[in-house]
Amino acid sequence: MSAQTIAEHSIYKYITESKIRIFFWSFGLVFAAIDAYSSRFFINNDAIVYIEIGEAIKEFHWHDVANFTFSPVYGLLFAIFQSLFRLSPFDEILWAKILNYIVFIGTLSSFELFLRFVKREYLVLVNSGKNPLPWTWIQALLYSIFLVTTLVSVRVRLINPDMLVYSLVLICSSVLMSIRENPTPYYKYALLGFLAGTGYLTKAFLFLFAPVFLIMAAFSVGSFKRSVPRIAIALFFLILTIGPLLVMLSTKRGSFTYGEGGRH
Repeated sequence: MSAQTIAEHSIYKYITESKIRIFFWSFGLVFAAIDAYSSRFFINNDAIVYIEIGEAIKEFHWHDVANFTFSPVYGLLFAIFQSLFRLSPFDEILWAKILNYIVFIGTLSSFELFLRFVKREYLVLVNSGKNPLPWTWIQALLYSIFLVTTLVSVRVRLINPDMLVYSLVLICSSVLMSIRENPTPYYKYALLGFLAGTGYLTKAFLFLFAPVFLIMAAFSVGSFKRSVPRIAIALFFLILTIGPLLVMLSTKRGSFTYGEGGRH
């Protein structure tokens, strides 16, 4: 195969991947906007609580922010929205849907980052002599799964932090794959600990899931001796991130607790 043919083939593959990306991004953005707009007067049970948490953050009422069931990060985002746009009770539900749409765009971007690391793993397989499915097929399948889970399961219409959790898990997974590629830099473990902690601050059940990220990172280092200081850094940033909320919740209850969200 001549150099010109190889170059033309590479350009064709790039254009095909770009077309798939453009199609799914366009599809996702349009249908998420339709979902947000069509439900602009719809309010789910959790919505008022998160709006009130946002109000408590604005007023620095930390005792009310420390909620045993509902975590504060989504309320913090809403507090920022309330401050930026001076929302009144008459339009804050509409703005909550706009906030959800922005979070969806962020989640789609997080998935794009995740997909790039998956492609690197795919290329490793190809270069090692394996013969997997064409990348464009895998790319289209993963985009389809993502859009079904976000638009049908998680949904933009619901005023809750589930979409934000999805985004954080995708970013944590991307960091883990980056550690697998090059486990040496310490900043990756600090970032992983911070992101895992932010996940807990977004939804309490990630308190139980955060150690899984750290264990996976430890196995990705490839050496127990090298993994100890790196996982210690990840654990330090995890505790630093979640510590204030744990202290507030435990003080409020009178014994240690990370929340009371029921069975996981």
